[in-house]
Amino acid sequence: MFAKESIDYCTIRVTILTGRIATIRRKQADHERDRWGLSAKASSRHLARVERARKKTWPIVIRMRSAYFSDFSNERSTTLTKRIAVLVAAGILISWNMRTINVKAQTGCSLQSLSVPYTYALNGSYFSVQGSLYGFSSAGRFVPDGNGNFVGTDTISDGAVITRGRQYTGTYTVNSNDCTGSAVFLNNNVPLAHMDFVITNNAKNINFIQTDNGTDIAGTAQQQFPSQ
Repeated sequence: MFAKESIDYCTIRVTILTGRIATIRRKQADHERDRWGLSAKASSRHLARVERARKKTWPIVIRMRSAYFSDFSNERSTTLTKRIAVLVAAGILISWNMRTINVKAQTGCSLQSLSVPYTYALNGSYFSVQGSLYGFSSAGRFVPDGNGNFVGTDTISDGAVITRGRQYTGTYTVNSNDCTGSAVFLNNNVPLAHMDFVITNNAKNINFIQTDNGTDIAGTAQQQFPSQ
């Protein structure tokens, strides 16, 4: 870049200097003729010498300008070629990726869809047998085995009474067509709660709600260690 700018600068300088030299020499010739009384013929010979000197400088200017524009044209051509090559390579890569990438969509579920540990949180309220309203919430972990059974543990707040480390077992079913299902939470084979749920996001998440009468409790679960 610096070489081109230098050539261009020199071209301009040589052109300007050439014009100035010719102008100065003409003025000198006129001055000498007026001062010494030179004849018009002698003055013409002097101007001819000046013109020959000017013509000798023009090949230099022309060669310098040709070198500048030649280099500039070559660089533009090289840059354009590189850009075209990059665009072509990018187009090939995108086309190849579009042909080879297969998107796996979740089209159905089964008992095996739930076979890793999940953590969950739920909250709501319920009415006791006497008709009193109590708040309820819990946070815990359950592990389904992929065959319709699970075990779990949680901490609960039942009417503001905290119980830690509650353990339970349970069973579940899954509808293959729409990924909905149901589960029963058991404590020593005594039902604690009945739940309906729906599996989402390739079984990474579960939304559920308690279906026992007098309850208004719902929550979500997510894989504890989701695969990348």
